[in-house]
Amino acid sequence: MNNKITIYELLGLVKDEPAKIYIKYYDRLNKKENIMWACQENIIYNLNNETININDEVEITKKEEDKIKKLKIKDQHIVGTWENGSSYCYKLSSPQVVLVNKINEIIKELNHLEEYFFKYDV
Repeated sequence: MNNKITIYELLGLVKDEPAKIYIKYYDRLNKKENIMWACQENIIYNLNNETININDEVEITKKEEDKIKKLKIKDQHIVGTWENGSSYCYKLSSPQVVLVNKINEIIKELNHLEEYFFKYDV
């Protein structure tokens, strides 16, 4: 499936409401490929700044960080980092470890389904 459309077509997709679409486009000012969230405001801003052209082809894509991340378990401890950069570590009981493993299976399946539906959604 070809995920390329023009900016003009993309504006038609997002005119009424924001869609959860990210696009890969060629940034004319910085002369490099870039990724942006494709809402009407972002597109108009980039058109006004001549970063993109209405007839440019863009590739519909998805940012990797938008996926749900699995919970990390290490020696019956759940470990990770908060958004502010500080880390955490909590001891888990055996039933909690089983529950976290099941949650990770569900997260894996959700990410798989999201990728599948994203391919055929637009």
